[in-house]
Amino acid sequence: MTPQDLPLWSLRISLAALLVSALSLAISCWNAWRVGRLQARKLEQELARANEADMRVELQRSPDRIVLHNDGAAPALNVTLAFDGALDPITASEHAKLPVARMVHGDAVPLDAAISRDYAPPFDVIIRWTTGDGEPRERKQRVY
Repeated sequence: MTPQDLPLWSLRISLAALLVSALSLAISCWNAWRVGRLQARKLEQELARANEADMRVELQRSPDRIVLHNDGAAPALNVTLAFDGALDPITASEHAKLPVARMVHGDAVPLDAAISRDYAPPFDVIIRWTTGDGEPRERKQRVY
C-alpha cells in the first residue's frame, strides 16, 4: 500500500462507518416507533378496562354461599345471576336480593346456598348486568 492509497482506504472506512451508523439509527427509530405504538395500544386497553365492571362469582364453604363480586372500576347495574343447566342452589329467601341494583368496585353480595348432593358444584353461572351507559353485559363462569 502506498501513501497515495491511504486516503482512498480512509474514505472507504469512513463510508462504511457512515452506512453502519445510518442503519443503526434507522433500526433504532423503527423500534422507538413500535414501542410507542404498543404503549398507546396498551393505554387504550387500560382506559377501556377502567370504564368496565368486572363481575365474578365465588363459592364459599362453611357457611355455603355464592358471592357476587365487582372487581372492575366501573359500577354494574341490575346484576342478576342464573344457573345454566343446573338446579339453582340459592335459597328462596336469597332470591329477593336479586337483581342487585348497583355494585361498585369492591362490592360483594353473599347469597346463601344449599349445597348438597343434588346441588353440588361445579356450577355454570351466567352473570348479567347493565353498564352505566345502559349497555347489557354478560359473563359465563364455572364455579367450583
